[in-house]
Amino acid sequence: MIPFNKPFIENSSGLSKSQKVAIFAAFIVAFALVVLRPLLLKAGPSGDFMTIFRQTRAFWEGESVYRGGNPYLPGIYVLMAYQVFLDPRTAWLIWRFLGIALVGTLAWILHPLLKRELGNWKGNLALANVLLLSGMSPWSGNPGNLAGIMIVLAYALMSATSPFMAGVILGLATALKYSLGLPFIVFALLGKRKRAGFVALSTFLIITMLGVMVAWAHGTSPDALLRSVAFGIQHVGGYEHSGFTRWFTSENPYRFQLTTIVPLLHSLGLSGSEANLCCLALLAMGVVLSLAIALRTGSFLSAAAVFSPFFLMCTYHRFYDTAILAFPVLLGWKTDDARAHWWLIVPSMTFFLSISNILQTRVLHAGFLSKSWLWNWVIGPHHWYALIVMSLSVSVLVLRKAGRMLARP
Repeated sequence: MIPFNKPFIENSSGLSKSQKVAIFAAFIVAFALVVLRPLLLKAGPSGDFMTIFRQTRAFWEGESVYRGGNPYLPGIYVLMAYQVFLDPRTAWLIWRFLGIALVGTLAWILHPLLKRELGNWKGNLALANVLLLSGMSPWSGNPGNLAGIMIVLAYALMSATSPFMAGVILGLATALKYSLGLPFIVFALLGKRKRAGFVALSTFLIITMLGVMVAWAHGTSPDALLRSVAFGIQHVGGYEHSGFTRWFTSENPYRFQLTTIVPLLHSLGLSGSEANLCCLALLAMGVVLSLAIALRTGSFLSAAAVFSPFFLMCTYHRFYDTAILAFPVLLGWKTDDARAHWWLIVPSMTFFLSISNILQTRVLHAGFLSKSWLWNWVIGPHHWYALIVMSLSVSVLVLRKAGRMLARP
């Protein structure tokens, strides 16, 4: 059964030779993705990293970064203040090493917990499954790349009975990317992780308010800042014409780099506003269900597992945000329902590598397959289908196992 409050215990027996080989191979691949990929394949700073780098410098030098639309709250520039004293390549190297250190810390804390709950075989495979999610590889300069890893690390610290440190990490992740972190603070506050939730909320507010005061001292009022952030969200989220046309339209050849299914709905004939409305309605369903789970069961993991695939599927995200799929993956491993293994764990393998991105950059630039039905409806959107399956599967799994708890007055 699902471990709302108690872990699913499996007798830990010795591993066979084939099991040891499988585990070794999985961790070799994980090492290649988590450590070698970001160090060897990104010689120079990425575009996302340079955007934040330039904005951070401008912010601390007294320039307004909120003249137009800017979706980031100023807390991110407080956390990135170290970049003011460094050249881009050095700051980029520190960013990548920090990401590797965070993933290493996550593995170090999570491994004994999973081994105790699941036994040697399943515990090692569950950890490898988490580490092989694309978002666990700190190759991108987007803040969400580290924020997602930190959110999962905060959960591991909660499970290891370190609520204060878990709250600090979750609060830092939220200051780094509030759109990714805030929902998980809510789940902590509504469930049985209240201390971690209060510490996270306090950490986020302190850092953000410090950034607001610095911006105000440099001439950007809180009102102007909030209006800029609101417009930035509207633009980046595709809720106005130019933003939708830039990222979400079915004519955009790079639409498969997104995790949201908005371009899929647009390909099926829906207008931009209709596609966004459908996704917001789906997200509302996921939010209601995850909040109900948090309130009735107190389980942070179960609420986060339900919410994460809906969130990635219905709003603007890319592969670097997929670290939060660790929650449905862990829930799938921790249940004895074999169907969960097929309908949660197997689809998560889609996110080991961003196959669509690899094909697009290595093959499709020459036009090969780019206009074919196979690419546009099977290969390109394969990860969208995986998210749809994961969203439905985790909802059914949680509702079936928690039905009696939800019905209890």
